[in-house]
Amino acid sequence: MAPTNPLLKSLVEDTSTLKGVNADGTPITVVVADDEISHRKIIVQILRSMGCNVLGEAKDGEEAVYMYNIHRPQLVTCDYHMPRMEGIVALVEMRKINPAAVVVMTTSENHSDIVREVFKRGATDYILKPFDRATFIEKIEKVIVQHVRTKTRNQFVTAEPPAQPAATPPQASSTAAQATAAADLAAVPQVADLAAKASTAQPAAPQPGKKP
Repeated sequence: MAPTNPLLKSLVEDTSTLKGVNADGTPITVVVADDEISHRKIIVQILRSMGCNVLGEAKDGEEAVYMYNIHRPQLVTCDYHMPRMEGIVALVEMRKINPAAVVVMTTSENHSDIVREVFKRGATDYILKPFDRATFIEKIEKVIVQHVRTKTRNQFVTAEPPAQPAATPPQASSTAAQATAAADLAAVPQVADLAAKASTAQPAAPQPGKKP
């Protein structure tokens, strides 16, 4: 249904050029996190007008992390200030799930310290509120071109764990150690001779009148 709000209508009216698609034409998947429903709906409408597939809308940081974990979207827009879990904390948690996460922070905070923190915590970019449609699309398109289309879908689905040396099963390890020890003993002539004699020797019969 077309939006009735004049501001919202002006923000989403141009749908002629789809910028939110992958190189193969499939929609880029997105999760939108913002505690203000009006802002969230505007962002969702713009992204859909760009051709993106919005998989979920989160109203707080905890929902954002949960939705990221179950959907593994290619892109997340995340508000800086949200209840239950701040957006900056949600950003960190999403990048723990997958270091390849592409997250664009939206914030009304224009302080240099905030901007530095956003990038330090791993944000791909940030968009200052309030924003106009053209600025939002320009920022999102830049992120899509530079950071989304350059990754394979598998990089968004899962993060590759650090390579670990293959562990030797305990039983196999014990067997290998025993074989090594036997080989070392066999290499010593005196030990090998004593071992051979011990294996063929029979116990002496007890003499009459003596206890065994």
